Amino acid sequence: RFEFARVAVNNREISFETKTNNGISYQFVGDFPLSAEYILCDRPPCTADLEGKLKKLKNGKVIAELDAKFYYNGC
Repeated sequence: RFEFARVAVNNREISFETKTNNGISYQFVGDFPLSAEYILCDRPPCTADLEGKLKKLKNGKVIAELDAKFYYNGC
């Protein structure tokens, strides 16, 4: 279980950092892609609702990272 140490939301951007738990913490920086209308995921390709970089840190050093995409409707 990780608690947030910091969360920031600015316009279409979001970032967070977790508190360290047994030397491990996470950081995320991403944004909500610009879209004139919400695209329902009943036909591909689906557009991610939130995209960004998720990093896993151990004792303050990045040990893993990935480009993360999150979908509200489960695409």
